[in-house]
Amino acid sequence: MKTQKHNIAEDFAALQRLPQCVEIAEACLDSYWGREYLEEHFFGGSTFVYAEVSGGTGGSKKRVGGFMIFSEEEDVICLVGFAVHPECRRHGLARDMLKKIMEQSDRLGLPILVVVPQKNDVARSFLRAMGFDFVHAVSGTCNGVKDDFHTFWYEAVR
Repeated sequence: MKTQKHNIAEDFAALQRLPQCVEIAEACLDSYWGREYLEEHFFGGSTFVYAEVSGGTGGSKKRVGGFMIFSEEEDVICLVGFAVHPECRRHGLARDMLKKIMEQSDRLGLPILVVVPQKNDVARSFLRAMGFDFVHAVSGTCNGVKDDFHTFWYEAVR
């Protein structure tokens, strides 16, 4: 299935999109995320930014091609996670979603903090290309999975 143009939307407007996000998370993120993790953020007040793509016969059917989850804390925006379906990669979805969050960061004057698994070279390269700086490596547990992680920081443009 070839991805065509996409639309970036903020806030997870309909609970019906949650199964599509679970499918993307499971296809991309090994055992880190599942339905419970996404529901925890969905119902816990985190903001979802998602890329809706055309797909299917004739490209008329819309579906979620990728998503990012973030929360605004007192002095920082925490990018909790992001994923793009393997079929939808290399079409600018992640870039456009992150730009939307970075615009909010700049508007509010809040930096963005994100932690990604050390083994996720694609995510680490993407964050660097988007202007994030590597801060440090940490070992820890994410949803019961022990791993090594890299922390990245984006300083808001004021």
